[in-house]
Amino acid sequence: MNHFDNGVPFDPGFSGLSVTFSYNIQPIIDEITKYKAPHQKKFILTRSEPTIIALINKCTSFYLGCMLWGSYICYKFKDNPKEIIGNHTLELSEEEAKQLDCAQETDSILDFIARWDRDYKYFLKKPFKVDSQIIEILKTYKEFAVLNDNFTKTKSTSDIKLPEALNHFSKHSQNQLNDLYSVIMDSIKQAKIENLLKIGFYL
Repeated sequence: MNHFDNGVPFDPGFSGLSVTFSYNIQPIIDEITKYKAPHQKKFILTRSEPTIIALINKCTSFYLGCMLWGSYICYKFKDNPKEIIGNHTLELSEEEAKQLDCAQETDSILDFIARWDRDYKYFLKKPFKVDSQIIEILKTYKEFAVLNDNFTKTKSTSDIKLPEALNHFSKHSQNQLNDLYSVIMDSIKQAKIENLLKIGFYL
């Protein structure tokens, strides 16, 4: 892939497709809290579930995409490290870098899921169900951000540190890594990064 001769992008295109969970969930929460009677609460919780699940999936797929991209460029260029281009966290001041928390939104999603699960069990007598891999992806991204100091020192593909859940990519052949690249880029080209949830951590 000679188009990486001059370096690899920090973001292959995920940021343009991402949405902010805390911003987008708040109107939904505001609407739900208007209803006080138990039968009304049951109705609005049930009606809102597909929208909430779709939002959680879209947000989580962004974090999964970031980790898959990190895995790809880490192992694709393991023997010939490349400069990473477009990492804006490198431009932060020392104080700004200390305050940066790339996993803040993942914490918000995890807290929401736990809180909503309690509400569902109380009002609907059932758990709030998300895809079983969602929790794992969000927790792993938090680990990914911590391992890499919120990417404030990530200048080269050799600087990338990966959580244990992603170590299996080290055993991928070049063809398998190329397949991973194709899946990532197809999800971006089609503006369907949620498709990445179909493979999760494994391809």
